Amino acid sequence: MMKDKKVAIVSCYFQHNYGSQLQAFATQQMLDDLGINNYTIDNSGLDASVKGAKVKYYLSHITDYRIFANKMGYVFSRLYQKINKSYGRKAAKRAKAFNSYIKKFRLTSKCSSYKELADYVEREFTDILVGSDQLWLPSNIDADYYTLNWVPKEINKISYSTSFGVGSLTDAYIAKTKAFLSRFQYISVREVSAVTIVEKAIGQKPEMVCDPTLLLDGNRWATIVADQELINKPYILCYLIGNNQEHRKFARMLAEKTGCIIVSLPHMGKYKKVDKNYSDIEEFDAGPEEFVNLIKHANYICTDSFHATVFSILNHKEFFTFMRFKEGKESTNTRIDSLFDIIDFDKRLVSDFGDIDKYLKNPIPYDKIDTRLSLYREASIDFLKKALGKNDRN
Repeated sequence: MMKDKKVAIVSCYFQHNYGSQLQAFATQQMLDDLGINNYTIDNSGLDASVKGAKVKYYLSHITDYRIFANKMGYVFSRLYQKINKSYGRKAAKRAKAFNSYIKKFRLTSKCSSYKELADYVEREFTDILVGSDQLWLPSNIDADYYTLNWVPKEINKISYSTSFGVGSLTDAYIAKTKAFLSRFQYISVREVSAVTIVEKAIGQKPEMVCDPTLLLDGNRWATIVADQELINKPYILCYLIGNNQEHRKFARMLAEKTGCIIVSLPHMGKYKKVDKNYSDIEEFDAGPEEFVNLIKHANYICTDSFHATVFSILNHKEFFTFMRFKEGKESTNTRIDSLFDIIDFDKRLVSDFGDIDKYLKNPIPYDKIDTRLSLYREASIDFLKKALGKNDRN
C-alpha cells in the first residue's frame, strides 16, 4: 500500500542563532503553504554522536589557528558566563528566548540511534529534505548527520538551499561530498560557490535557489511576526557577529549623524569584548520573532549577518552590510556575495568605513529588487514542487 506524501525536514532548528531558527521555520511554513504534510526531525537523541564526531574534526584541525581560535572563543564564553554572574543571567535570558521558539516546530519522535532514526523515517515518511543554512560545513560533513547517509535508499532525498558555508573544499572533502550527494535525487544550493563545489564533486550542476527566509515575502512575514514596536525612539539596530571594531565605529558615526540611538544584539554566539559600551541599549531577551520585529521598526540596520541583511531587504529598510571575514578558502562571505548578485545592488556593502554619505547617496531601488526577488522566489518554489512531486498530485 502506497504511503501518503509526508516529508521529514532535517534542519538546525535547535541552534541558538536567529538565521538558523528562522530559515528552519520558513521551510516548515512554505511546505505548509504548499499543502504538504511535514515534520522536523528531532535529532536530540543523536546529540552525543554528532558532537563526538565534531570533536574529532576539531582535534584533527588543531593546528589550524583560525578553527582553533574560534572554538576557544566559545569555550571562554561559557566560562565567562559562570564567572560574570550578570553576563551569565543575560545570556540565560537569550537562551530561554531561543528555546521557547523551538515550540513552533512540529517535531518527530526522538530516536536514540541512527539505525532507529532510519527505521522510523522509512516507516513514516516518503521524502526527506535537508536545508538550509551552512549544514555542509566540513565539520558537519564529518559529523555525518546532514549528509543523509543514514537515510534508507528508497526515500526521496532533497537538498533545499543547503550551504557549504565556505568558498571551496579540499580534495578529501570533495570526495566525501561526492559520496553523499550521489544518493540524492534532487540537489539545490544557496550560493554560487556551492554550485561550483557540487559540480566538482558529482559532475552535475545543481539548481541555485533562495534561502528559505526569502520564500516568504515581507507581507507574509508580517502575518507571522507580532508588529508591536519594542523600542520607542528612532534607532539603529546593530547585529554584528564578528569582532571588527571598525564596524561598530561606523555605527557610532551613523548615530551621531542621524541622532538615532544604537540598539545592539551583543555577544551573539560568544562573548566579545568589542561589544562592550558602544550601544545605548543592549537586547538580550530577543528571540527570532523579536529579531525580525527589531529590524522592521529600525531606522537603520548595521550588520555583518546574511539573515539580518535578508530581513532588512524584505522590510525595505536602510541598511549597511559588512563582510565579517577576510577573503580566503575558509571565508563564509560567499552567501552575502550571492545575495547582492541576486538583487543586483551592492551599494550598501560597506568597505569604506569613514564615509557614510558615500552609501547614503545611493538609494536602495526596492521596486527593482522586489521584482528580482519575486522571480527568484517563484523559481525556488517551482524547484520544491518538482522535487516533492507536488505538480504530479494536482
